[in-house]
Amino acid sequence: MIAMLAAAAAIAGLLAGLLGIGGGIIMTPVLFQVFVWQDAAQDWRMHMAVATSLAIIAPTTLSSARAHARLGSVDKKLARLWVPTVAIGAVMGAILARFLSSEVLMIVFAGFALLMAVKMLLPLDQYRIGGDVPRGSLGTIAPVLIGGLASLMGIGGSTFTVPYLTLFGMPVHRALGTAALVGSLVSIVGAIGFMLSGWSVETNLP
Repeated sequence: MIAMLAAAAAIAGLLAGLLGIGGGIIMTPVLFQVFVWQDAAQDWRMHMAVATSLAIIAPTTLSSARAHARLGSVDKKLARLWVPTVAIGAVMGAILARFLSSEVLMIVFAGFALLMAVKMLLPLDQYRIGGDVPRGSLGTIAPVLIGGLASLMGIGGSTFTVPYLTLFGMPVHRALGTAALVGSLVSIVGAIGFMLSGWSVETNLP
C-alpha cells in the first residue's frame, strides 16, 4: 500500500511539473482503493479520496504555478478574473459533495475523466470556439463550473482548464501556466471546504 501511494505521488508530481496539472486524476482513484483496503466507512470513501487528493496536490499545483509564472507562462489579466470565480466554484463543489453519495461522486469522477480522455484522443487540436477567452460577466461562467467540477473530482482543474483555454486559441504553454495557477487555488479552497464539511459527519473518519 505504501509503495503504491509513493508511486502514485511520484507520478502526480511529475505530471504537475510536466503538464501543469496537480495529479489529482491519478491520486483520487488510488486513494479510494486504499480506503477500500482499510475498510473505511463505505458512505464516505469517495469523499475522503477527493478531499485527501485535493490536500495532497495543493503544494504540487502551487509549486507548478510558481515555476510557470517565472517563465512568463501565466495570463495575469485572465487570472485576476478567474481567481475569485474559481474559488466560488470550488466552495460550491465542496458543499455539494457533502450531500452526494459516494456512488454519485464516483460516477461524476469516472464520467468526466472519460470525456476528457476521449477529447484528448480525438484530433480536435485544430478546432477553435473563438479567437479569445471570454472576459467580463460571460467569462465568469466557465471558471465557476471548472472550480465546482474540479472540487467534486479531487483534481486541480487543469484537466478542464487547459482544453478550454486552447479551444479559444491560447497557446498551450500559456494555457498550462494559467491552468496551474487556477489549479492551485481550486485544490487549496476545495480541501479547506471538504475539511469544514467533514466536521459535521457523524461517522468517525480516519
